[in-house]
Amino acid sequence: MKKYEYLEHPADLKIRAFGKTRSELFVNAARSITNFLYEVKETKITKTEIVEVTADNLENLLMNWLAEILYLSDANHLACVNFKVLSMDEKKIVAEVGMTQASPKDDIKAITYSELKVKKVDDIWEAIFVCDI
Repeated sequence: MKKYEYLEHPADLKIRAFGKTRSELFVNAARSITNFLYEVKETKITKTEIVEVTADNLENLLMNWLAEILYLSDANHLACVNFKVLSMDEKKIVAEVGMTQASPKDDIKAITYSELKVKKVDDIWEAIFVCDI
């Protein structure tokens, strides 16, 4: 099973992420934006943070999670490369995020609500989201 794929979009970055569980889906979605943003040559963790994100539903939780990962990368000038979900339900995710030095290769201005979907297809969780670049 692939972790994510970049989809065609006329102006922005559209991503479809996959996971066997909701936790794996959220991790793969975060990795998709990190891999778009940075050229990671080594994964020596230089900083870790516990991230706690809440929302009123699963789609908004994904949106808030990705916005927090984007913020952490921007604020620390580090790539978020290691994700360990400590707990998760429909309205909250708590994860340990490991960061490392990396060379920026692109920019994401924001995660948008455009085309935002989270659903389970057969036994696989799938999310589609668009990033403003």
